[in-house]
Amino acid sequence: METKLHLRARALVCHGGKFLVIRMKNGSHSFLQGGHIETGESIPETIRREMVEECGRACVVKEYLGAIEHSWEEGEVINWEINHVFHVEIADLDKNPEIKSLDERFDFIWISSDEFENVNMLPIPIRGLMKKWEKGDKATWWGSSMDVKKTD
Repeated sequence: METKLHLRARALVCHGGKFLVIRMKNGSHSFLQGGHIETGESIPETIRREMVEECGRACVVKEYLGAIEHSWEEGEVINWEINHVFHVEIADLDKNPEIKSLDERFDFIWISSDEFENVNMLPIPIRGLMKKWEKGDKATWWGSSMDVKKTD
């Protein structure tokens, strides 16, 4: 079976008690905005580039929040991703909170932490970590959807 590694940058944007997430138009799942880190690109550069490409908005990349590892099978391919998550602010959200997608495959939506399950927020471990952050726990975190093998 083929294996693919994905190194991704993700943006945690919170405004008015809600999180900005991408919702696939086919309704299969939702996830934090961001994307693949290109060779020679820093993680904050990736977030800024992806924000402009996906919604045409500038942003300020703030503090590093943590990492999530996740894997899934797609046909004959095992995908494994590492997501580095940063707190991100988008300018002028008070004046213009509507974020329009420039990609026809998805929409941007604002959701509360109570809606994570309803929109199938992935990867699943990020749900609890986002809830902790929402409650003021700013400690750097790590989560995984993979089996973690303990070593002596």
